[in-house]
Order: sequence, then C-alpha cells, then structure tokens
Amino acid sequence: MFKTRIWGRDFNLKVVYDCYIGEEIIEEQKEALKEFVANRNLIESSKDTVEQYCLKKNKREIGSDKITNIFKYVIPESIFVKRDCRVAIMCRYKFDAEHGIAVVYKQGKLKEVGSQDIIL
Repeated sequence: MFKTRIWGRDFNLKVVYDCYIGEEIIEEQKEALKEFVANRNLIESSKDTVEQYCLKKNKREIGSDKITNIFKYVIPESIFVKRDCRVAIMCRYKFDAEHGIAVVYKQGKLKEVGSQDIIL
C-alpha cells in the first residue's frame, strides 16, 4: 500500500505496475512513480479537470453546475504505472461502475481524464 494525498484527502492506495507475469518492473516505471508522487501541485490541480469531466458526462445526474465534494462521485482506488511511464490514478466512478475513471499523467503533466480504458 502507498500512502498519498489526493485532492485534499489521504489515501492508502495499491500501486500496480503494467508488467506481464515474469516481467520485471523497469527502472523508468519506478522513476515515473517517484516523479508523480513528488509533484503534489500536479495531483491537486487535476481535481478541476476531473470535476469538469464528471459534469460533462453526468451533469443531469449531479443536478448542478458545480461539484462541491468530488468524493461523492469519484474515489481513488489505485495508482497504475504503464511501461511507457504514464501514471494514472484509477478511480471508482459513481455513474460508471464498470469503467471507472483514469486520471493520466506523464512527465509532470496531466495528459487526460477518461474511462479506465484509456490506459488499460
């Protein structure tokens, strides 16, 4: 388990590395995770983009133009580190239990927010 703070709340998240059975975690994946964790501002600032994603997809169900508590809809569950060094916060999403939400970062930048299919 990995303790981190996401959007103002502490979480103990499992870290999952993209590796086949018998494959080693590559050094670049380890470095990508370290860089991601060190960039607190990047993680915190992505909350606005996640809120906008939720409002774009499910504004009617949310019933508002603004989200006051992101955790009513999105709960981080794990950190996923791809072989290409993208790092994603994998989240459960109230309105799409099957696909959830992935918040994807690479090289110190937010790349995209979408269903977990964008990184898996």
